[in-house]
Amino acid sequence: MTTETDWEDVETNGPAVTNLRSERVYELTKYVYIITERRFMLQHNPEKLWTDKQFNIRHQDLIQYLPDRMNPSEYVIRNCSETNVVNHRNMAPDQKLMYLDTDGDKVFNVFPPNIPIPTDVELPDPEPMLSHMYWLYNKDHDHFMHVLQWMAHFLYRPEKRIGHGILTSGEPGTGKSTIGKTLGSLVSANGFANIRPELFVSDYQEWIEGTRLCVVEEVKMFGQGDKYNKVKSYFTEDQFHINPKLRPSYKISNFVHYLFYSNYVNPMPLPEGDRRMFYVHSRVSASDRDAEYYNKLTDGFLDLSGEKLGAFAFAKYLRDEILPNVPENFSTTPPPVTRDSQRSITSNRTVLQDWIEEEIEAGKGMFAPQIYFRWKALKARIKDHLGITVRAAEESTLAQAGVYRKRVQLKGKKEDICWLETDKEFNEEMDRMLNDTTTSGRAKLYNHFYEGQSEW
Repeated sequence: MTTETDWEDVETNGPAVTNLRSERVYELTKYVYIITERRFMLQHNPEKLWTDKQFNIRHQDLIQYLPDRMNPSEYVIRNCSETNVVNHRNMAPDQKLMYLDTDGDKVFNVFPPNIPIPTDVELPDPEPMLSHMYWLYNKDHDHFMHVLQWMAHFLYRPEKRIGHGILTSGEPGTGKSTIGKTLGSLVSANGFANIRPELFVSDYQEWIEGTRLCVVEEVKMFGQGDKYNKVKSYFTEDQFHINPKLRPSYKISNFVHYLFYSNYVNPMPLPEGDRRMFYVHSRVSASDRDAEYYNKLTDGFLDLSGEKLGAFAFAKYLRDEILPNVPENFSTTPPPVTRDSQRSITSNRTVLQDWIEEEIEAGKGMFAPQIYFRWKALKARIKDHLGITVRAAEESTLAQAGVYRKRVQLKGKKEDICWLETDKEFNEEMDRMLNDTTTSGRAKLYNHFYEGQSEW
């Protein structure tokens, strides 16, 4: 089967090859040495890494064929420096497999390309996959088209990372995961990661290395707001700081896209105003389709474990029919707010969010205009009214509502003073007063604070 090629191989026709004493040593040119990580990496599988000691043990049988019986690690570094030694690795969809960055450092490009669409076979009609998706997304044309455009952009505009993911929930057994598997089958194996929710929110991110598409199923496990906050940067940051186990940390460009699936309604807390997710709850039932339907779709049409002709037909449809109509600013435009995402926002609002917004709107007591108050007084009031102890998550909620908190020291006593920073003039007045560290300024603040508004 002839395919279109997008991937450029490293040239290995210099001294690294011509001076070899045995064809067996050609095996060493399949590796690159990464200076900043002090590791040898297999070129076609960046997940496989070895220290110099491990590398020498792995290839000790080749020492007899190397000049001066040098170690394999030494041979690659000394004799293959032009073609097999790099400073670091990165994801760069617009660069060759090896390239020089703006600092002149040699970089190994771990960006995995699309699997080429075959050109010498007749592809089937993509209708089965399109019909399945249209049904799964409740036959809502707008939702269906947004997901198709997201997929087309992901595959064919790889240099632009889309700033939002796709979240789909619904009854088990309806074929939700088939969509992620199909899209994942269209990129090189190293570019697709199907991971567990607990790994998605862990402190170690090896799975990010070289990944273009990340599928996370059963996301109910990280339904807590603090965990969602932890991964917000996955959608927005241009670079990741990778923290692998037992290896030096390093940075890599972010080109990861996310598909989330769940069997539960509202599996992920969506904060109000947050546009990092396009969420649709599928209301179809697995009983609407029999086993033969799914067998025909996955094994007969898509054939993901075989030649994938159905998957390629779907990819071709995305390229030829959908991509031309995808807006140029699709990657940076927030996704539409669906009925399901709005419901998730409402249901995931906390009691504290509702209370603080109502209190500020009422504008009485400590929330009256141009009033400042002690932080401990606010915490006590929240405890009395709601029974909630203010911790990190609650502090974040209060800050988002406009409660500003600043610590000052008055006659040896530290106090946390708060006010509503929505009043610009009062905000500036408070800053002037609190920033006056002269003796008279501190005395004035002490008298003003303890005598003027002692009730707060």
